[in-house]
Amino acid sequence: MRHLVVATFSHPDFFGGAERVIGEVCSRLAARGDSVTLVTSRPAGGAASEVAAGVTVHRYAADRSSTPRFYRSVFSGVRTTLRTLMTTATGTSRGDPPFDVVHVHQLASAVPALAAGGGLARLPVVGTFHAPYHREYLARHRQGRDEGPAPVAARTVASLLRRGDRYVIRRCDRIVVLSRFALDQLSELDRHAAARATIAPAGVDLDRFRPPADAAEQDAARRSLGLPSEGPLVLSVRRLV
Repeated sequence: MRHLVVATFSHPDFFGGAERVIGEVCSRLAARGDSVTLVTSRPAGGAASEVAAGVTVHRYAADRSSTPRFYRSVFSGVRTTLRTLMTTATGTSRGDPPFDVVHVHQLASAVPALAAGGGLARLPVVGTFHAPYHREYLARHRQGRDEGPAPVAARTVASLLRRGDRYVIRRCDRIVVLSRFALDQLSELDRHAAARATIAPAGVDLDRFRPPADAAEQDAARRSLGLPSEGPLVLSVRRLV
C-alpha cells in the first residue's frame, strides 16, 4: 500500500507524544513493506527531503515567530509540497494518484491537505484525532486547566480552531483515536463521527520499554536515575499538563 502521511511535526525532527506516534507508525509501515511518504515541517538546519528509516520525507518551512505566521506558513508549505508531489510522482498507467490513502495528523497541516483538492480528493482519508486542538490552545492560557477565564483573543483563536477540528473530522472517511476518552471528545465535536472511529492505543517498543528483568536490573535503573535503592516508585507515562 502507498501511504501519504501529512503532519505538522513528527519525530525524530521534533519530540512529543503525537510526534513519536507519527514517526513510529510511518517507520513500522515502511518496515512491513509499504511505501510511505511523509510531508512534515522542517526544523532549523533540517534537510528539505530525504529517505529515513525507509520513509520518504518531504519537509516544508514553518515560521514559528508568531501564531498567525505559523498557521499561514504551514498552510502554504503543505499546499505547495503536495502540489509538487502530485505533479511529479508517478501513478498507475491510467493516470491514477500515486498514493492509495492519505493519513492526516495535527490540525494545522490537516486542513490544507484536505482542502488541496486535485488528485488528493479521490483518495480515502484516514485522520488520527490526537486531541481537540481548541481545548489544548485554551489550556495554555488557563495555566493548564480545561475550564476558566481566558483572554478574548485566545477565545477567538480557539473558536477558529474548533471549526478547523470539525472540518477535518467531517472530511475523514475513517478516524483513529488513542483512547475511549479521546473518542468521547471526538463525539462532542461531531456526534456522528464515532461511527467512523476506531480506538487504536498508541503502542510502545516492548523491547525497550519493559519492567526490569530482575532485582539487579531494577537496582541499576534506580542508580542510573539517582533514585534511592528502597521505597516505592510511581511512574506516569503521559504529558503532565
